[in-house]
Amino acid sequence: MAHYFYTDPIAAAWMAKHFRFKMSAGKFCLQAESVDTFLRLLAEGMEIDKIVVQKESIALLDPRLGDMVEDDARGKLRILAEQHFPYTANLKQIVQRNGRAFIFPQKANE
Repeated sequence: MAHYFYTDPIAAAWMAKHFRFKMSAGKFCLQAESVDTFLRLLAEGMEIDKIVVQKESIALLDPRLGDMVEDDARGKLRILAEQHFPYTANLKQIVQRNGRAFIFPQKANE
């Protein structure tokens, strides 16, 4: 299984808050309910190199109907419709979901 992570704590907080991602920031479990605490700890000087997407949230990275994506199918952005499923293109990133920016994480080299 691929491992995904964020280096930008604000991007990670956005994804936790708006898309209910669960992540590990060192010993801190970042999820929708802990975003305010996470932001307070950052303001108090907590340093984090990498925020890892937890296993149970990896499925949130799968393209969904209505997502705006960048993939290899057309070389530009497109909004996924029913005819695009099953999805077989090579996904580069999801750009937007449900009208909100979707900040795609980095993939760890394995």
